[in-house]
Amino acid sequence: MNQSISALIVDDDSLMRSYLRTILNESGIVAIEETGTGEGALRSLQQKVPQLLLLDINLPDKNGIDVLKEIRIDYPKLHVIMISGELTSERAKDCLEYGAKGFIVKPFNAAVVIRYIEKVLGKLSG
Repeated sequence: MNQSISALIVDDDSLMRSYLRTILNESGIVAIEETGTGEGALRSLQQKVPQLLLLDINLPDKNGIDVLKEIRIDYPKLHVIMISGELTSERAKDCLEYGAKGFIVKPFNAAVVIRYIEKVLGKLSG
């Protein structure tokens, strides 16, 4: 993948953020920011907008779907992949309705994440 692609990881679990960072690094994405809260994600986006956002649904301060709704207002072209350990079909539908490009269900392995990233960012990494 193109190393100029940047990403933001939003998950309240620091081990999950570390695992996702490792997967992204192994995929060639080296410009990675991370935060553990929805507010942190919104603040980070005000500083720099990445091409990819990995966004957990269950955050300590906000619901990730609500964060997604807010993000869509100011950053409609941002590629968002939702992450959750409890993804129901209704939640999945909501994620897609509010502009997520896909969703990854925990637990997952590196191959699943890489497949989603390549699918979502394929046109950017060419």
